[in-house]
Amino acid sequence: METVLVDGTAVRSNDRPRFYVWMAGVFVLIAFGALAQATRHNPPTDAYGYTEAERQMFVSGCGGGGRCECLFSEIERSIPHEQFIAESRRYNQTGSFSSEFVSRLTAIELSSGC
Repeated sequence: METVLVDGTAVRSNDRPRFYVWMAGVFVLIAFGALAQATRHNPPTDAYGYTEAERQMFVSGCGGGGRCECLFSEIERSIPHEQFIAESRRYNQTGSFSSEFVSRLTAIELSSGC
């Protein structure tokens, strides 16, 4: 949260809405990852195991643009695809991610510089 003094009045800028948009992108990517795992064919992947379709779904769900591309690049470098798929299954079954996974996503978003 950032506080700016304007005419003697404190105005606070909250980054929460941006974080929620980013998390929505993660949810879309996870849902798509689960769907991709259910299919029999193996689409081409990048060096980290993520498909171009997963990248496109994340960027679209995140709101598009360079920031979302940057965040996806950080996610794919930081979270093994297998763990991502396991978390997507957990989310589909329980409606929540593990606390460890949420912490990792938050740390990625905060440290990414995106």
